[in-house]
Amino acid sequence: MYIFTFNGYSGGREESRRLLARAMEAYQEIADLRPRRSSEELVASLEYTEKGKPFVPGWHHFSISHSENTWTVLFDEKECGIDVQYEKDVDMDKVAGRVFAPEDAEAAKASKETFFQLWARREAALKAAGLSVFDRIPSVQSMEVAIDGETWQVFDAELLGTEDGCHAAVCTDHIPLEIHYYGL
Repeated sequence: MYIFTFNGYSGGREESRRLLARAMEAYQEIADLRPRRSSEELVASLEYTEKGKPFVPGWHHFSISHSENTWTVLFDEKECGIDVQYEKDVDMDKVAGRVFAPEDAEAAKASKETFFQLWARREAALKAAGLSVFDRIPSVQSMEVAIDGETWQVFDAELLGTEDGCHAAVCTDHIPLEIHYYGL
């Protein structure tokens, strides 16, 4: 499992595609993938599931997230999801009641830190399972979450170079032996 992070992201589809190409190039080199494909070709081959999850046919799995000035991508050999959230002002009670499982909604009211930690975990799990932000899933307070009959592993991650108030989470169908972190 490989996580690449860039902390100067200004937003936009084109910048995200450029960062994805850089990360794909670095990932192929670091993970010694064979045969290698040009990162431009990989990005040009992007397709999306009906719920919006990006993928490249016949290539490794990945998940992208961004918040504030942080952009990150997770690569793995299996389905995966990553999410990053910076704390900001939101109506935590209102949002938690709409999107979180009931036990997560209650826990999220404890603090901004807990709210955004659970938000990142939820988003990572949704991405790994190929669901949309509007889909309901069970609680993400423990490391395991069962979604549509599959068991997923959800855990917090610390991204390189991020500021206080940043929460990141990763979700896969396995517990990774190693997580490699890189800056872009």
